[in-house]
This record gives sequence, C-alpha cells and structure tokens, in this order.
Amino acid sequence: MINLFTFAIITTFAINFFLGSISLQGVNRTLMMLPRALFESSVITFDEEMGDNFYPYFEERYIYEVVEEYFRENLLQYVTSYRYGILFYQDDDLSICREKCRTVKISLECKIMGIYDYHNAMTYSLLNQEEYYGR
Repeated sequence: MINLFTFAIITTFAINFFLGSISLQGVNRTLMMLPRALFESSVITFDEEMGDNFYPYFEERYIYEVVEEYFRENLLQYVTSYRYGILFYQDDDLSICREKCRTVKISLECKIMGIYDYHNAMTYSLLNQEEYYGR
C-alpha cells in the first residue's frame, strides 16, 4: 500500500513538473519569438518635420497595439494572467524617450502554475547605416 501511495505521489509530481515546463517554454518562446516584422512595420522612414536631420524611429502607438494583441493571442494558452511593459529610450545615452525613439524594450512578467515568477525582457534597436554595414 505504501508503494502504491509513493508511486501516485511521484507520478503526480512528475506530471505537474512536465506541465509547468511546457508552460515555461511556451511563455519564453512567445516572448523570444516576438516577430521582428511587428517592429519593422512600425518604423517611420520619412518625416518632413525633421528635414536633413532625419533618422528612422519607432511609432510608439502602433507598437503598443500590436504587442498587446500578440500577447493576448499567444500567452493566454500558457498562463491565466500576465503583465508587460514597453519602454522607449535612446540607445546612445540610455535616456527615456518621449517621441521619435530608436530603441524599445519589452518586458514580461507572469506567474507559471502559481509558483514560478517569470521575468524577462527583449530589446529592439534601430541601427544607423554605419553600424549596420560595419557588422
């Protein structure tokens, strides 16, 4: 009888561990595989106001919309709730940017299976022409 009870407990823990690892992998994959196309489609490549001083930048409002939709469609199959943050800043001096930003950081927090706290972030930056061709 003790062997049967021990087997049942070990099997329950193994199944819960397996389901938790699937959820963790799914959440991590959802953040890491955030499509680059979402960010590429939000890049403004022409602005008459800037004239000769023009540089490409992210359209903030568009990024908020597509990231929210992406997380809503892909994360709810792994976790019941999540929080995310979007921070725009300048890459050269790391100051927070209010408009015409070249770097965006997406951070994600959630609780997996009610036990594990997941915290991770991804940063996307626009390279200038010298940086791009110098790689």
